[in-house]
Amino acid sequence: MDGPILFVEDNDDDAFFIMRSFSKAGLPAVHRLYDGASAIDYLSRKGPYQNLTETPVPRLALLDLRLPLLNGFEVVKWIRAHPAFNQTVVIVWSSSIVAEDMLRAYELGANCYLVKPTILNHYEQMVAGICGKWLKQNKQNESRPLPTPSEPEMAVITK
Repeated sequence: MDGPILFVEDNDDDAFFIMRSFSKAGLPAVHRLYDGASAIDYLSRKGPYQNLTETPVPRLALLDLRLPLLNGFEVVKWIRAHPAFNQTVVIVWSSSIVAEDMLRAYELGANCYLVKPTILNHYEQMVAGICGKWLKQNKQNESRPLPTPSEPEMAVITK
């Protein structure tokens, strides 16, 4: 799947650093949205996202957990309820290190849960990990459905 990356984040500072890291990694096709409702509109091609060529199915969705209008849990649940997105990798990223948040994200169908970096160069390390684990690896195996992780992928980046 060659679709774009859907990035949903309401914090401009976090968005700046992750978008810069995606750009440095050579991933220019990143669509940033600011809230969960817009993410679902984008995925369901409603409103300004009606044109299929301008809103292809994303290969990866990177979702903040605490979003306005609809939170990241609701977006993950919506994505996994729609078979058109079976091949879309869903990564939840949050400042929350609460185990219940991580477990709930996996129960709803997230492929990975990442804790937001607190050190600037860790954004680039996180994006490199996303590219290596979820984009390049899954590009080689795109004819097969994504596995449901039996052992959740978690990354906690601390100082």
